[in-house]
Amino acid sequence: MMNREEKELLAMCIAFLRQHISSPSHDLKHSLDVLKYSLFLGRKHKANRKVLIVASILHDFSRHYGARGELQGEESVRLLEEFLNRLPLLEEEKKSVEIAITSHSLRKKDDSLPIEAKIISDADKLAGLGVIGLLRISMYAGEIGKGFSYVKRKLFEDMKHRKRLLYLDESKKLAEQLDREIMGIRELLRKKI
Repeated sequence: MMNREEKELLAMCIAFLRQHISSPSHDLKHSLDVLKYSLFLGRKHKANRKVLIVASILHDFSRHYGARGELQGEESVRLLEEFLNRLPLLEEEKKSVEIAITSHSLRKKDDSLPIEAKIISDADKLAGLGVIGLLRISMYAGEIGKGFSYVKRKLFEDMKHRKRLLYLDESKKLAEQLDREIMGIRELLRKKI
């Protein structure tokens, strides 16, 4: 349950994001899925909830401006600088948001990251697994002009890599549950292609 200050912060971030959404695969639902996972993980690790709220909603901001790959987190922070300065965050909370957003898209684990950054990274990866993850992969492939072979590679190879990048034991357990959701789909596709 969120307190009033957290609800207001969430509303500010959602209103801001809505003005910029252009990527259907990285829409508000994805950000809210990341928030759901991050608050769950954050409870267990006593993470700063304000940091989790802001970073969850805005972590993929630069995707709405065409950024892709490992550096899209850095680009998001650059694009968000003015907005982050207007939020009711302490300077250390703002810095933690920036670290979480910057590091969520890294393709290597960095165990020195603060807990909030690890949680956002894990939550984003969890939101890309399971049936929803498969749908998002397909949507994203269409957005960037990729075809079936791209979706197949993401489904059979990249989803496994995402699981290896998880930091927290709770995340790894959730990932196994999400992976079971699509086992049958994977087998069916393996037989058809």
